[in-house]
Amino acid sequence: MARKSTKGKTWDILAKELLTDAQTLTFEQMWQLSGRGSKQEAVISLATIAPDAQKLHQIKEAWEWQTTEWDNQDTPPKFRSHLSSWLNKGKWAEQLPPRRKDQPRDAAFCECGKPATQRHPESLCTPCYAEKYSTINWRGEPQPYVDVLRESLAEKGLEIQDGETLGDFAERCKQRLTASPFLKQEGAVGVDEAKRLRGNNS
Repeated sequence: MARKSTKGKTWDILAKELLTDAQTLTFEQMWQLSGRGSKQEAVISLATIAPDAQKLHQIKEAWEWQTTEWDNQDTPPKFRSHLSSWLNKGKWAEQLPPRRKDQPRDAAFCECGKPATQRHPESLCTPCYAEKYSTINWRGEPQPYVDVLRESLAEKGLEIQDGETLGDFAERCKQRLTASPFLKQEGAVGVDEAKRLRGNNS
């Protein structure tokens, strides 16, 4: 469908024009979880997908999972996607909630619920594969990637501090990167890397 204009229309008027009652109810529930950006644009983005009942449930479930991840990681608001952008980029098809323990795992998906990009020795997404199996030649010997990352950051005074959230740690690394040309050449750590370090320290 052609993308509608939001000019002169409130979100509820657009919802009545473009969404079914079930879609409108789901949209309102999603917006309450983390509503940022233009509400009108978010309505149009959902309408453009035109989800049936099954896809609508998948979208809502993925958004619930995504917003919970942001909360658990204390992700600053400026790093959280607007609902309209998240829908437009099809993130709902990528960010699937982790499966329940009683569910058999589909080989197409990682144990964390994301699509698998590696199939050997097991089906894993790229971050989980790196955490479990990736190695790097460090000081003449192959070492686990996460251990090398942790040691390298510690040498630069960038280890995770007691009581520091993952979001705060990632933000501190970005600030250090901006202030140091040397670190800028070597790269920075983000929330995903911080999560792996926190997991291996626990």
